[in-house]
Amino acid sequence: MSTYDAVVVGAGVNGLSAAIYLAKAGLKTCVLEARDFIGGGAITETHPEAPDVKHDPCSTIHTLLQINPLIANDELGLKRDYGLEYIQAPAHFTEFFLNKNMTITIWYDFEKTCAEIAEKLGQKESDNYRRMMIDMQLWGKMMTIGMFSPPAPAEAMAGALAGLGESGQRLLKYLGMSAWEVASDYLETDEMLETMTRLASEAMISPYEPATGANYIAVCSMVHTTGLPICKGGSQSFPNAMAAFLKDHGGEIRLNAKVKGVKVENGEAKAFVLEDGEEVVGTKVLLATVNVKQLLGSAGLVPEEALPAGYEEAIDKLKPSTYVAMLQSLTLKEPLRYKLLDDQPLPGIALEQSTGIEEYERLFRNFEEGKPALKASGMALTQTPFDPERGGENGYTTLYLYSYEPYALYGDPANWDKYGQEHADLILDGLREITTNLTDDIIVSRRIRTPLELERFNAAWLAGDFCHLSQCAEQGSSNRPTPELSHYRTPVKKLYLGGASVWPGPTVVGGGRAVVQIIFQDLGINFDEVVRS
Repeated sequence: MSTYDAVVVGAGVNGLSAAIYLAKAGLKTCVLEARDFIGGGAITETHPEAPDVKHDPCSTIHTLLQINPLIANDELGLKRDYGLEYIQAPAHFTEFFLNKNMTITIWYDFEKTCAEIAEKLGQKESDNYRRMMIDMQLWGKMMTIGMFSPPAPAEAMAGALAGLGESGQRLLKYLGMSAWEVASDYLETDEMLETMTRLASEAMISPYEPATGANYIAVCSMVHTTGLPICKGGSQSFPNAMAAFLKDHGGEIRLNAKVKGVKVENGEAKAFVLEDGEEVVGTKVLLATVNVKQLLGSAGLVPEEALPAGYEEAIDKLKPSTYVAMLQSLTLKEPLRYKLLDDQPLPGIALEQSTGIEEYERLFRNFEEGKPALKASGMALTQTPFDPERGGENGYTTLYLYSYEPYALYGDPANWDKYGQEHADLILDGLREITTNLTDDIIVSRRIRTPLELERFNAAWLAGDFCHLSQCAEQGSSNRPTPELSHYRTPVKKLYLGGASVWPGPTVVGGGRAVVQIIFQDLGINFDEVVRS
């Protein structure tokens, strides 16, 4: 038996971001990680064929994290004292309109982007974009200001917006609309509608679904402010900085420490029980950042008798994301060059492909039927032009090839084992067709993770879902994952739920900052004093 003040399950970015605040408050803190490495989905790995080339096989863009005070204000000194650094490319992404033989680049610079839209699509659409982004930046600040604190009740937010007059009423209307509908209130061309709503689809829910307008506004508000930054040296640099901070503040991370249950006595959580039977006691706090279904569902870690009647069944019914992802990591001998860019590399970090609005709509409908992504739908990112150290001593290029996919391919996830390689080759072939030099002889290494392999890679990603759950309206914001759990307290005393299952949700956001504010409140600790100390 080991005893600590606070025990956290999961050494991903959510678990670690909670642990560092707990340790900063003077709590003796231990993080339990089932695997033999930290970082969750924010990791960096190498391939044997190119052992000094750094790949991000899961998360690679840390946009939302930049507005978290943990990073924006460097409130725990991760940048100042632990070497954490972010890099902003001059351009975010280039949309390749293959049916029009045209590209549009969305630059970090607002005026440069407006000028490009005017050149390619006309001054009117450029003016539309300008008007939209000015509105989105204003509203985005309202929506994201509380993102890294516990969520406000929906009624309180609605009341606050109603008090802002016409602008607030308009925003309130948009929050219930689809991303496509919101964008259509501003933009007129199919090209810009697809380009911009694709940003909202990164929440793994179709931009045509109701109430995706909120996500659309939030992501648009950050395009020309926080942008699409990458972590210098790879995504792993972020969890590594937190692990170093934790160690310096007396914390501990235990690897290969898989939890099989929660010990509960008289309605109060006492310890996490490891597979070998060891009890890791948390005298003040037990925090789990696993999938909510793994903690409180019918096959969860909490004993059924410790939960209210019917509770497990309600958790089991929570919806997964509509679609998930397939990821390919490649090492290339040289940067890719593109036909529509006059045999030049990308000006920014990413590209997206379009074959027309009809195909774009069909893409999302197909996922509901278990059909895979279209050939020309992969997003490609290259980090090495902006972070050369990732390329190793040979100056190789990293390629991150990403496509949305259904989990149950043709109705059965097992089909990924049958057809995964074939489909990955199809997506890669789609990229070959728009380049001038993506030939087999420049490929040094390649790794593929299908949705089924992502589920095997990270136990919390049930059904290959790195979001844990759908971000649909009934499971988002102050409803995430349920209204009762939205403030992280479970029905078991001293047991809290963190991670992607709760607000502020998935991706690399450092969500533990919000969770600890509730924990500190329950322990009588002043959060602001901890940060200032």
